[in-house]
Amino acid sequence: MGVGWHSFSSVQGDTTQIAKANMRSSANPLSLFSAALASLSVACSDTGSDQLTYEISDSAGVEIVISHGGTDFDSPWTFSEAPLVRIGKGREEDPYLFTSISGAVRLTDGSIVVRESRSVELRRFDSLGNHVVSFSGKGGGPGEFTSAWAGIFRSGDTLQVLNYDGKTARFSPEGSLLDETPGRGLRPGSGTEYSGDWLGILPNDRLWGQRYKPYPDPPIGVVYRDPIQVVISDPQRTEVRVLGEYKGEARFQIPSFEWYRPSFITLPWQSWKPSGVLVGDNETFIIDLFGPQGEHLRRMKYPGGVRPPEQWQLEGHRSALRQHTEARGQAFPQLREWIREVPDPETWPGFIQLVGDEVGYVWAMEYVPTDAFSPSTVDVPEIHRGAVIFHPDGYVLGQIELPADLRVFEIGDDYLLGVETDSLGVQEVVLYGLSRG
Repeated sequence: MGVGWHSFSSVQGDTTQIAKANMRSSANPLSLFSAALASLSVACSDTGSDQLTYEISDSAGVEIVISHGGTDFDSPWTFSEAPLVRIGKGREEDPYLFTSISGAVRLTDGSIVVRESRSVELRRFDSLGNHVVSFSGKGGGPGEFTSAWAGIFRSGDTLQVLNYDGKTARFSPEGSLLDETPGRGLRPGSGTEYSGDWLGILPNDRLWGQRYKPYPDPPIGVVYRDPIQVVISDPQRTEVRVLGEYKGEARFQIPSFEWYRPSFITLPWQSWKPSGVLVGDNETFIIDLFGPQGEHLRRMKYPGGVRPPEQWQLEGHRSALRQHTEARGQAFPQLREWIREVPDPETWPGFIQLVGDEVGYVWAMEYVPTDAFSPSTVDVPEIHRGAVIFHPDGYVLGQIELPADLRVFEIGDDYLLGVETDSLGVQEVVLYGLSRG
């Protein structure tokens, strides 16, 4: 995940200015495996509500960082006005046509490897966006997978691919299969009443994922959130250990036919990067950082990110819910009446996605009203998604507006790699330049 590999340094004074100074300096990775921190509070000299302050304490070896203040602190970081690389739209050849992109990584020579969900293949493009080679694919043979849902990772320039059942394979940048490890039948819910899937690969060959209890009879007419456990395997992938239990997405069950169970509002709560695991609850804006052994290193809290929904957010979500329902051919009067009974959330989700960048910062990507629905069923307005950025030491640095409504796959020292989806559902891989000020 690339987050938290920095030691704590005691600071005093105006933390807004300190954060900007630290951001401009080089962030050399240091170990967090140090002695437990003494309880410490850091505050601005002027304690007005318009200033960012934070406090740091230790709880049973876990660093707790609480940031206080509003949301009007802009980061001095900037993006290029337009993508430096585009892959997809404007090219009619098959390698440039994507139905659903599940992941993308950038190699050291600037080339980009994309994982396409329907074909379950990997496609490599050079630094200018020209297709070089395609490999892997759907199936049960060597280097093939049944699903692309779990994405793609990298260790240096070695590509790591994961199937939801735990099968992994490593490829060279040229597409040669280096080695493969079968799933061995171990699933996150193995030997329990849980179901689950693997979601990520850690550098020590451990897998991490989620498990949950099946909910055959969800409650009708109330918002509910099922508990989900985050789990990690041992290096041999023979055992599963629970890291913690969190709330899943919020749902509202409308009485209808068995096959119609619309979601009220989706609350994704996790992210991953190769060196660790980020897990967050976006109703409370609490983010946990776990290391490669599954050790709980840090908890970051940002009460300022917990806010009631604004009117445009509520209107946008309800409009998307109506469009989604009608697009599925279920626009009969009774269903519309039930949709009107869906209660408004008391708290708007603080983020849709967590990403740890290569320098050690954590990006909490803003939730927008259409996030709960497929772009193929709703009109997606041109919204520039914001992000709250946490410093490697765990406190809020500021916020930034992303260059587009991106789903982000990777953030490097000087770039942001992701996918844009237009109103017709057409996807395009884009790479923007990033200046850290």
